[in-house]
Amino acid sequence: MKHVFLWMMVIAQWGLGAEQNPMSFEEYDDIVNPVMKLNATSMGGFMDAMKSYIVYTAIQHLPGAKESGVGYYYDNQTRGMKRVLFYRLSEGYPRETNKPLDFYIEGKGFFVIELPGGWPAYTQDGRFERDEMGRLVTFEEHFPVLGENGPIYVANGGINVSKDGVIYQNDQVVDVFRVEWPRRKHDLKSFNHKIFYFSKEDWENPDKIMPADVKILQGYVADSSITKGYIGLVPEWKNGHEANVKVVKAYLKNMSLAVQAANPQ
Repeated sequence: MKHVFLWMMVIAQWGLGAEQNPMSFEEYDDIVNPVMKLNATSMGGFMDAMKSYIVYTAIQHLPGAKESGVGYYYDNQTRGMKRVLFYRLSEGYPRETNKPLDFYIEGKGFFVIELPGGWPAYTQDGRFERDEMGRLVTFEEHFPVLGENGPIYVANGGINVSKDGVIYQNDQVVDVFRVEWPRRKHDLKSFNHKIFYFSKEDWENPDKIMPADVKILQGYVADSSITKGYIGLVPEWKNGHEANVKVVKAYLKNMSLAVQAANPQ
């Protein structure tokens, strides 16, 4: 409402003609700059909503997939607002598959996997398989799944996993799933909305992660926890951005008329 009132004042002052206009160019900037900034912000919001819509449409049925969000905070060093991407790590519903190498984490926890180069990462996509080396690996990326003793090696044949994550084969304990949870969820980064990792600085800080108190269900996977709520903001952001574009176009048109009235030559 404040911007609308100031905008009406600008138009009224232009109507007086340049010689009678008591406002300086600096005062015009004080009014116009916030309007231009509002337009840029609305465009950013619209683009965020559209990108989320595209991503969510592609991965809304992908096990372990999570929503992302954009937050704002004040940076004391730059003395300005900064945007930060974060992930909503809500728990997906269990879906029964009856596959012996599918697993679901009940509670707040991640399976720990290993990226190329030995970098640890975290996922709730519990679709695993056995690779040619006998390791348990993720179904899509073939990243090794980690237990308390490192990569988990299993022989041909079935395995049984208790709710405590203990892996049995031929009545012998093979290993125990390594399951962890971040102390600050917003520290996690991702490249596909279902595999998460820390920056090198955070990873070297042992206080960033803690063991998870969860249950493991064999023969289930975690459905995507993506909702339709954020996708529904796309038309809302679009309409808001278009309204701001019309305001800026009106500003440019009236500025041109004001210049012509001040100097008809």
